[in-house]
Amino acid sequence: MHWFFKVLIVLGLFGFFIVFILFIRPKLLPIKQIINSEKYGIILQSERWGGVIRVTGDILVVPGARIDVDPGTQILIVTSGDKSNMDLIPLHLKSGVNAEPEDIFGVMHGEPFYDEGQKISLRFFKFYAKGTSQQPVILASDTDTKSPYDINTIWINSGILSNVKLASFRRLEIGPNVIISESSISDSGECGVCILRGKPQVLNSIFNGTLRNYIWVERASPLISGNTFLPTKGNGVVVNPKRFGSPKILNNKFQLPGYSGVYFLEGGEKKGGEIASNFFAAGDITIPCDSKVSVTQNHIKSNLRFLKSGNCVGSITIGENYWEVDSPEKIVNERVIEKELDFTVNIKEVLKSPPKNAGEK
Repeated sequence: MHWFFKVLIVLGLFGFFIVFILFIRPKLLPIKQIINSEKYGIILQSERWGGVIRVTGDILVVPGARIDVDPGTQILIVTSGDKSNMDLIPLHLKSGVNAEPEDIFGVMHGEPFYDEGQKISLRFFKFYAKGTSQQPVILASDTDTKSPYDINTIWINSGILSNVKLASFRRLEIGPNVIISESSISDSGECGVCILRGKPQVLNSIFNGTLRNYIWVERASPLISGNTFLPTKGNGVVVNPKRFGSPKILNNKFQLPGYSGVYFLEGGEKKGGEIASNFFAAGDITIPCDSKVSVTQNHIKSNLRFLKSGNCVGSITIGENYWEVDSPEKIVNERVIEKELDFTVNIKEVLKSPPKNAGEK
């Protein structure tokens, strides 16, 4: 047999072995019950977690395996001494604080580096944590003096987080098939929820404390509805549509003085998203002059702020909202800020009373 065909056979067998280990074998094995245990490393079969799970190293769950978490479970992550680091990118291994004026691999000035040799990251292809209001699931660091940088990245490709209390992590990155509901997300370093693709849902949850942004959306079209965004040092929902993102931001309550409740970084979308039925108690709505996002049926006590995007000429029409001001001219003069002189903002209609269910679940 020619050597070329021998190589093909070897590569084929190796590929089948990898597929079998990652996708097929986990589905053939029984679900393993894990209670009051230590966890780290690669998980090759489906598990059900309960009690207190102490995570002492990076975790990677293979695509064919699923983690289910019982109500009342506490998943506590140590803040140093990673027993199973799987991130060997040199800049992720860097420790200390970024003293340079510019960002270094996403780490801003004054922020600590990832320090992956010590800090822990979690990677789940399928993760289902379903707590109850009386028995929430807790996912946080194991220290009393918590920091937004205790845990590095929590990555979940698909699953459900219901009645979960997440705290003290740098970023939670979710995939297209994730639903977060009735949960609390607090003390995040970069983003309480990072959404980079698909149409995940963030529903009826409370955001309390972030050093950058509560929710970051990039080229995705999530449903963000019924949430409460409490005062913090960053923005509420930041969106970079990159032409194709069209998020629906509905029925949320924003309490973010000095920051933006909703912040669109770019316009020119193929299809605009929606900002509707929200209560902006504090926190501006910031959009580019060429944005196609719809702003309607909101209760707005803050400002509408415009970003320059390309050649800001022409006009934009804003839908029906309750501004606590009767005159469209007064709204344009006092509540529409930072627009170009040659750019016209038309207020379609001013509602005389707050829209029903604005900012309510």
